[in-house]
Amino acid sequence: MKMTLGLDLGKDSLGWALIDNHANKIIGMGAKTISSEREVQCKVKRILRRSTKNESLRVKTCALAYPSLYRHHLQVIASIAKRILPFLLHELLAMLFVTSILMTVTSKDFQFWFNLSITILLGWIAVKNKN
Repeated sequence: MKMTLGLDLGKDSLGWALIDNHANKIIGMGAKTISSEREVQCKVKRILRRSTKNESLRVKTCALAYPSLYRHHLQVIASIAKRILPFLLHELLAMLFVTSILMTVTSKDFQFWFNLSITILLGWIAVKNKN
């Protein structure tokens, strides 16, 4: 039985793998990290930064490589948003209207809050009439 021991010697880690060449199978593998807490925190920050950068790059690449798939996902998200958004918009406008009316009553800047509440009310009516 012929075996190969593979080692990966890094700055802060030691990786190993034991492979059976005859069966072409991994018998064992592992890694040992040797680093301080500060180095670990720096690595975590770097990994997070790179992963978010890579994720945005993947999305852009996917959009360029598979435009129909990307368009399909956008259509699914848009259809969900169309169903949920009117409900959320009505609730948000209602809360804003009540808040602005309360601020009109309690604030020294009466005219600003009164104008804001009227604007919100008109927007709310326009949204209700559109649906």
